[in-house]
Amino acid sequence: MPPGPDLGALYGNVLRAVNVPTQPTWRWERKQEQVLKLAGTLGLRMLIVDEVHNVLQGKIDQRNLVLNGLKFLSNELRIPVVAMGTHDALYAFQTDQQIGNRFEPLEVPRWKAGRGYALFLKQLAGGMTLKDDDDLLGSRPFVDRIHHLTDGLTGETYRLIGKLRMLAVQHDGQSLQEEWLGKVDWTAPSDRRNRSTTG
Repeated sequence: MPPGPDLGALYGNVLRAVNVPTQPTWRWERKQEQVLKLAGTLGLRMLIVDEVHNVLQGKIDQRNLVLNGLKFLSNELRIPVVAMGTHDALYAFQTDQQIGNRFEPLEVPRWKAGRGYALFLKQLAGGMTLKDDDDLLGSRPFVDRIHHLTDGLTGETYRLIGKLRMLAVQHDGQSLQEEWLGKVDWTAPSDRRNRSTTG
């Protein structure tokens, strides 16, 4: 979702995601037609829209246009549209009963530090081919430290493990090292929020 509720910008983002050139001056109707044609060509089976809470940044008529655009794509393409965002996004969808009924909310809770989170970290690291020869991801202090740095949020955890993966690449594919947490460019989400409210 673009920073503000702009249907043309949303369609433009969809097209750019698959490397289809667009012009900023094109009206949303033209971009919508491109998206429909492209979806058929690619055999699109699902559309995932992240940061959907951004729809709340604009006026009600702009918000409704974007939400109705998502509903239109779902109807026309007969595919599921998954809208991801913060808890505020739920409010945006509940302002319209038809759209609220179309999108069933599913909350992804924060992880609690423990065995389940450690298994999640191992799966993430394995999926990113990040080696853990010394079983560092089985160490409770290390797992707790990652949990603290990410506030137990799934997306933040994914990003942090990704940054550790990049450090592994820079170190010629070495196994995960505990000291890398001190080298990675990272600020915990709660610290970021505190800075934005005090700054």
